[in-house]
Amino acid sequence: MPLPLSQKDFDGHLQKLRQILKNRAVGRQSDVFEFGATVSRGSNIDVHLKRNASTEQAVNDFDHEVTCAVLCIFGSRKILFSYYETWKQVSKTRYQFLQASIKFFLAYDRGEIGERRQIFRLEWENWQLSETPNKAAYPHWQFDRWLTGSDAQTREEIRASFQEQAGEMVFDTAEAQARSERPNLGWFTKVHFPVSAQWAKDKIKSLDDLVQPHRLMPESADELENWLDSALYYVANEVNVYAGQS
Repeated sequence: MPLPLSQKDFDGHLQKLRQILKNRAVGRQSDVFEFGATVSRGSNIDVHLKRNASTEQAVNDFDHEVTCAVLCIFGSRKILFSYYETWKQVSKTRYQFLQASIKFFLAYDRGEIGERRQIFRLEWENWQLSETPNKAAYPHWQFDRWLTGSDAQTREEIRASFQEQAGEMVFDTAEAQARSERPNLGWFTKVHFPVSAQWAKDKIKSLDDLVQPHRLMPESADELENWLDSALYYVANEVNVYAGQS
């Protein structure tokens, strides 16, 4: 973003975020989605979704409780999402973009307990201001621990869950169990999958260069809003098309 947002534009941005959730989130028509802005780490401003009767709480992979909206419902399961942004206040009335993140959760019933598991996320960071430059794509998708079977849940618990759902013993013998073992995929959660990679028109010449065809910056608040709106629209459509077939 070439120039920081003015206070007026920043306030307008929060109002547009509210409208996006009104259009994309599942909720009661009377519920209003509001975003709060709180000061953190000195001059940083964190933008986050506030609770209402249509939101749900989940615990993300950093063990932080977050407020989520419902993106879509399929059968007894739901996809939830949290959204937050961080801005740096560079003056009393001007804000510089630092990062934005959409985290998606699978909500499902497990006995009498409702589970909320983070499954993947979409992130956009101001890589130009990063203190520790990396070679990752921005924006990017990342796939999380529970989805890859690399979280604290044991393989025996995962196996038992599948057996219970299938209504039969999936692993009958020690040999079958050995064949079912999978390698640790903890590293996979760290891989950044680019969202906007213009490799067909501009190939990678050297990953040592900070400027890359897969590293973009939002040029305006409108671009952030379009990014969020389109991501929610697209993911909801994909889930509704394919989850209903399973």
